[in-house]
Amino acid sequence: MDFPAKSTPQGLSTAWRALALLAALAAGCALQGQVQTFRAFDDRDGLPQSQVTALLEDRDGFIWAGTSEGVARLGAAGLQAIGSKQGLRALDVMALFQDREGGIWVAGQEGGADRIQGGRVTHYGEAQGLAVSPVYAIAQDHAGTVYAGTRLGVYRLVGGRFEPLPLPGDWNRLPIFALAEEPRGGLWLASIKDRLGRWDGTSVIPARLPTPMKTRFRQLAWDARGTLWALSSDLLLRREGPGRWVRDPLPGLGGRSRLRRFQVTREGELLLALDTDGLYQRDAAGRVRVRTYLDGLPREGVASVLRDSRGDLWLGTDGAGLLAEAVPGLLRVDKDPRTGIGLGLGTVLTFQEDGAGRMYLGSTSGLHLLEPGRGIVRSWDQTRGLPSNEVWSLAPRTGGGIWVATLKGLVALDGDRVLKGPRELDHVFVSGLVHQGGRLWVCTFEQGLVAIDGTGRVVGRYPAPAEVGEPAILMALPYKGGLLTATRAGCYLFKDGVFTPALRATPVGTRSIASLYLGPGGELWVGTGSDGVFGFPQGEGGPCEIWNEANARIHGRASWIAGLPGGALVVGHARGIAVLKPGATGRTPVQLTRNLGLLSNETSDSAVYLDRQGRLWAGMAGGVCILDSRADFPDPGLPRPHVVEATAGETHVGHPESIVLPPRSGTLSLRFDCPLPLAPERPAFQVWLDGAWRAVDDGTPVFQIAHLGPGTLNLKVRAGDGLGWAESERVDIRVRPAWYQTIYAYLLFALGGVLAVLLAIQGAVRTVRRRAKLLEAKVAERTEELTLRNRSLERLHHQLKRSLEGRVQLMNTITHDLRSPLTTILLSLDRLETTEDLGPAGKTSLKVVGREVQRVEHLLKQFLDSARNESLTDGLHFRVCHPGEILEGLAETLKLKAEARDLTARIDMAPAEGAWVLADAEAMQQVVFNLIENALKFTPAPGEIGIRSRREPAHWMLEVWDTGRGIDPAQAADLFKPFAQAAAADAGMGWGLGLSICRALVEAHDGTIDVESEPGRGSVFRVRLPLVSAR
Repeated sequence: MDFPAKSTPQGLSTAWRALALLAALAAGCALQGQVQTFRAFDDRDGLPQSQVTALLEDRDGFIWAGTSEGVARLGAAGLQAIGSKQGLRALDVMALFQDREGGIWVAGQEGGADRIQGGRVTHYGEAQGLAVSPVYAIAQDHAGTVYAGTRLGVYRLVGGRFEPLPLPGDWNRLPIFALAEEPRGGLWLASIKDRLGRWDGTSVIPARLPTPMKTRFRQLAWDARGTLWALSSDLLLRREGPGRWVRDPLPGLGGRSRLRRFQVTREGELLLALDTDGLYQRDAAGRVRVRTYLDGLPREGVASVLRDSRGDLWLGTDGAGLLAEAVPGLLRVDKDPRTGIGLGLGTVLTFQEDGAGRMYLGSTSGLHLLEPGRGIVRSWDQTRGLPSNEVWSLAPRTGGGIWVATLKGLVALDGDRVLKGPRELDHVFVSGLVHQGGRLWVCTFEQGLVAIDGTGRVVGRYPAPAEVGEPAILMALPYKGGLLTATRAGCYLFKDGVFTPALRATPVGTRSIASLYLGPGGELWVGTGSDGVFGFPQGEGGPCEIWNEANARIHGRASWIAGLPGGALVVGHARGIAVLKPGATGRTPVQLTRNLGLLSNETSDSAVYLDRQGRLWAGMAGGVCILDSRADFPDPGLPRPHVVEATAGETHVGHPESIVLPPRSGTLSLRFDCPLPLAPERPAFQVWLDGAWRAVDDGTPVFQIAHLGPGTLNLKVRAGDGLGWAESERVDIRVRPAWYQTIYAYLLFALGGVLAVLLAIQGAVRTVRRRAKLLEAKVAERTEELTLRNRSLERLHHQLKRSLEGRVQLMNTITHDLRSPLTTILLSLDRLETTEDLGPAGKTSLKVVGREVQRVEHLLKQFLDSARNESLTDGLHFRVCHPGEILEGLAETLKLKAEARDLTARIDMAPAEGAWVLADAEAMQQVVFNLIENALKFTPAPGEIGIRSRREPAHWMLEVWDTGRGIDPAQAADLFKPFAQAAAADAGMGWGLGLSICRALVEAHDGTIDVESEPGRGSVFRVRLPLVSAR
């Protein structure tokens, strides 16, 4: 029997062929607990409610499900629920309908009707003229007018409001349970009992029915051949010509079934939801199968049915959610179909078929026997003699029965009895069993490879080679007259008691081995712990095929590898089952996951078995999945994704080809999806924007664009399944500019700007002129004021000049009159020096008096020079001299003058060896004596004055200090100005010229003079002269 490919929109082979396979498998499977797998969608997936009363496939290929609490749209990205939170008010959904504009209409038993366009829900209730409930059906005529069938007749949508449609005669205000468009114009109306007719716009033409109707109509629908079908609760009618209706006999269906919904596919398959009696299927050739809960359908009943354009079967139930049959021929063993109670299989780890066609299942809950026609008939666990509840491997036993490898040793099962195995293997973790060369080879973790003869005795133990680092042999495979063994450090060929490294020169290398498989043609396949599957079609010396996550979506550990009749290679891994289908251009990977009906995405290590019928048994958590070799696998790849919704502020657009947004529309939110509700895995999405693909968060297929300015941009979406990408059509987005962003507004702004500039310039000119006049008046006023002040200053200047001239004249007179006495004193001193009666002390004092008289004479000379307006520095004679010349006689003079004033003199003059300065020694002596005179003058007794000198790197420094009254630091800088004095009371103590003369002389030597003083703490006058070379 050929098993079909699923039906497709292109009209490939029909879905009734799937029915043929299911019928062929049905006889024995149900009683064995082997039932067709369905992918169940419930509240954990986001389904609003578990009662699914209506199904619809829209034109893009998305599936819509109506429930008691809302609707849901299914795509590859998951399920999007639309309920009361999204504004849906039509509850207890009676029907779903898509209009020509792409909007989805929801007819509710409560709340009227709603229309969903993208993310916007538009409600039609009492305020919109649809004041009656329930709404049973929605339809649209050839002119595009929308009609609603209600409890009180038909309403039509006109100008955004529903209004009653006046029907003639006794049709007026009858409940209308079903509607269908008449292609020639008008509508088909279905009501109670025999009320079925065509409304042509003015009258209702009743249909001539072949039999009286006992119940109301439920559904009207056209098939692909143009035949109109009508369904009531107990009859199915079809229109075979003008005015001629016939009853479909529905062969194979009992007369008590309650008919809920139907579909006639484009291939001619009839699907009929039978409520609690299950599902009626009849192919185009007339072959019938009625599927019930014994075939895996829920006991709650089937309320709606749909076969989509991809050939997938969808069933809406009365409490078990939404079911989808994605892979016909994929069976499961996990529950007793008669009771719905789980079989308690745990995680299934191994299989073994006996000669009678019975299947032993080893699992984490023990050993179970599945018998044809009876299901699970026997189980063994620790309470029934097994060393452990975890059964890891099974193998036939010589003389009958099977070997059972557990986590804690090896035993034998003979009939119903559990027999002890070899004592040497007690409490040993046995991971695998394989027959080779008349012996049973046992793979263990603790002892490596153990050989057992036909009598059950251990005849050899062979731990893994030392370089592996542990004795464990994970699995073994008969290969080249020996055993190909797997370790955590690669493969070894075991032959004649010796391990030889194998596959070392291949990409397998020393990888950790997870599975081994030898094909019927001798091709070797090796599964690894994390790097995929490696195949050697021509043996290990030939080319190598590599299948991994990148090219086959094989994730993580390759739990097992097996082959199907026909050449397909099947790999169990951490996220499902990968089927590598052979083809003319190579293998094509197909992914089977929980989303397609598997019990779990994770397969168990080595838990695979090919039975005599060519069916593949795969163990996983919760039970077993059985894959028929003729199963119709889903087509690989993703369809073109769609932008299903665009939202920006108050703008909502569904399935947009282009989007026009108003100004300042805010953030644009785009929702997209692939019309593949039964995708193996949720695809990854990327958005093309600004010349680059941008990844989208896997959690929600939504992309947001903020701060949209006026202009146009192009956007595309692509979806990837890890093997390739499918791109959407381009969506053009245009944001209209605000009035102030148009070219006319810009021109107006520019003109306004120019006018504003001109006005500003004119205003500025006026302001400048006004300010100029004010300034002229102010200048005149200030000029007059300055003239008056200048005159006043001139008078003051003349007064000061006369005062200065008087002082200068006085100084000239004094200095001139003093020079004669000084000359007499000097002559008298010269005569005294020649007197021999003077002792040494007298002569010393006489010398001091002489020097002081000479200094006074020198000062008088400078005063005279100042009076004549001569520069202090004009008469300086610079030469290189030693600082000692400047300080000569300074210590004696200081001590004498200090003692005369009851002061203490301190002398601290460091040797200045190698120090030379360019100076006029006499002028610098005058500076030093001036500083000493100041110190003496302003230091009251008892106090201290002193001098100290030292050499610095680039200067010679001299300090004259005292403990006198000190000077305010704020006045210190003014002391070096002519006639400046620290206090008004100092005027009687001198003219205030001494320090200004000192500064002039020091600066003439390129030196510096400064003062450091605080009131009450004395002063320090510091002189620095630059050092020069003696040459």
